[in-house]
Amino acid sequence: MPTKIRFTTAFVLLILAFAGCSSDPQKQGPRETADAFLKALQFGDYDKAKTYCSEGTAKNLGLMETMSGLGANPMKENYTITDDKVDGEYATVTYDQAGETGKVLQLRKDDGKWVVVMSKTDMGGPKKSDDDDKSDLFDNDDDKGDDDGEVPADKYKSYRDGKTSREVADAFTKALNYKDYDAAMRYGSKSTNDMLEYQKSMAALDDKKSDPEKTIVRVQEDGDFAKAYYTEAGKKGEKELKMGKDDHGNWEVIMSKSEMNEDE
Repeated sequence: MPTKIRFTTAFVLLILAFAGCSSDPQKQGPRETADAFLKALQFGDYDKAKTYCSEGTAKNLGLMETMSGLGANPMKENYTITDDKVDGEYATVTYDQAGETGKVLQLRKDDGKWVVVMSKTDMGGPKKSDDDDKSDLFDNDDDKGDDDGEVPADKYKSYRDGKTSREVADAFTKALNYKDYDAAMRYGSKSTNDMLEYQKSMAALDDKKSDPEKTIVRVQEDGDFAKAYYTEAGKKGEKELKMGKDDHGNWEVIMSKSEMNEDE
């Protein structure tokens, strides 16, 4: 009898533990994460909303929180999620709110959990003027961190460890496809990341919703260097990304300024 009781108790605890894990919206999926995020904003619980965001997005909710404290909560109206699309480590959730349709949240998957990534052009609505963009509520500073002298090879080591040149190239181009420059920096050299910072600052002034989608088709390695060849949707021929190994022997993308801006 004691053995049976112990077994039953262990089984119940296992079920409860499983239920507890499955209740985490960030592990359930992007739609559940977006719903939890929007619900927290609707009720003005910004501390809770920040737990569903990337680090940079959480910081950028500060101004909205201040406005809410003054009685102006732009997210207080009811909302309806209308669609969600997953593309590997990224997802797009579409919702309607306060008479506006087709508003968008972008999410990415980090360490098995979905996080909301808000940039200046996210949250839907009509395109703002350049002057409006310069004073927008959101300015994505993910992975920027403090100036502690940490070099990219150390700062992004955990993202690069054990990845093949093809995996790094795929991750880098996928991030660029979504204009997620902070995620792209995880796989770039220092000079590449300096240019990505500039690209990020200019993204809000770009009228294009997205650049042509890039797809890696093959990678050729040559010792500590490699070339990743990719195609762009709607364009003929292949282009190349130069790659090398960082101080820890992990692959990183090395782009020149001309390569970064050749399509502009």
